[in-house]
Amino acid sequence: MSFLDAAPYPNASEPLSCPAGERVPVGADGTATTTFVTPERSGPATFWARAVDRAGNLSDAGSAEYWVTSPFPEPFGDYDGDGRADLLGVDGHGRLTLAAGVEGGFAAPVVADARDWSGAVVARAGHLINRYGPQEPNDVRNDLVARRGAKLFVYPGDGKGGFGAPAEIAGYDWSGVTGIALNRTAAGLPRLVAVEGDRLLVFDLYEGAELRAGEPTVLAASGWAGRTIVASDGRAEWLPAGVLARDAVRGSLEFAGVDYGWEAPYVLVEPVAVAGSGWGEAEVPALVAAGDLTGDERIDLVTADPRGGLVLHPAHEDGTLGAPVALASGSGFAGVRLF
Repeated sequence: MSFLDAAPYPNASEPLSCPAGERVPVGADGTATTTFVTPERSGPATFWARAVDRAGNLSDAGSAEYWVTSPFPEPFGDYDGDGRADLLGVDGHGRLTLAAGVEGGFAAPVVADARDWSGAVVARAGHLINRYGPQEPNDVRNDLVARRGAKLFVYPGDGKGGFGAPAEIAGYDWSGVTGIALNRTAAGLPRLVAVEGDRLLVFDLYEGAELRAGEPTVLAASGWAGRTIVASDGRAEWLPAGVLARDAVRGSLEFAGVDYGWEAPYVLVEPVAVAGSGWGEAEVPALVAAGDLTGDERIDLVTADPRGGLVLHPAHEDGTLGAPVALASGSGFAGVRLF
C-alpha cells in the first residue's frame, strides 16, 4: 500500500469516497485506488484493507501506518473552511443564514441552519468544542453560542457552514444576559464577556466532561443596559479580552478592554472613545466583529446601513477604527439580523 497526499488536502467534514466496508474495483493492472479522509485526531493511524476475488475469497488483511497532521485552524469568523471571514445572521423566518466571504465583500446569504433562532441571543465563539462533543479534542472549527431562556448553548461548526447538536455551557443562570462577546485566543478557551441587566460581566470557560462557566467577575455594576457589544482584539498584546460597545441612547462607540486585576481576577480598563455619535441603531442597525478582512490579523468591524449596504471599518491596534470602506455584497440582506 502507498499513500499520496491530495492537493488540496481533503476536509475531514467531507463524505468518504470509500466508506469503511465498501469495495473498490481492481483495474486491469491489478491495482485499486481510492480516496479516504483521515481521522480528526492528529497522530499515528492505520489503514486496513483486504482483497476479494470473483469467488468471494478474502485475502489476509494488509495494513499501512500513516501520520495525521493537525487540522488547519479556521481563522476567526470563517465558518465554511475557505479561510475568509463570513457574515452570519437570522432572517425573518428565524433561520440562521451565512453570507460567504468573497473578494471585496460578501456573497448573498443562504440558509445555514433551519432551526428557530428568532428569540436567541447569538454570538460568534471561535474554537470552543468538537462537533462530536466536549469530550473530544478541539476540532479548531469556529462555533456559535446562543442564549435560549436561562441556558447558554454552544453550536459546533462543521467547517462547511453548518452547525451540529448544541452542548450546554453550564454553571450559570443566563436568563438576564442580553449581549455576549467572546474574544479570539491562540490557545485554550476564550473568555466570555456579557451584558446582564445594567452590569458588565466576564467569565472564564472550562472544558472537561462538560463545558462550564466559572464564577463571573463584575467589570461594571451599572451603566451597561442598552449597550451592544462585539468582540475586539484591540490592545491584544497585553489585554486578555476586549469589546467594542455601542451606546444605543447616545449613539456613541467605544473600546472597552479587560485586564487582569489584583483584588478581582479581571478589571475594566479606561474605555477608549471611538466615535461620540452617529452609531445609534437607526444609523447603524448591525455591528459585526467579522474577522480579519484587511490582512493585518486583527478583527475588523462590519456594519450594515439602513439601506442594507455593508461597510468595513478596519481595526487599529489601540481598539479604534479606520476610515469606512463600502463592501460589495449580494442581495438578500433585507430583514436579516446580522451578528
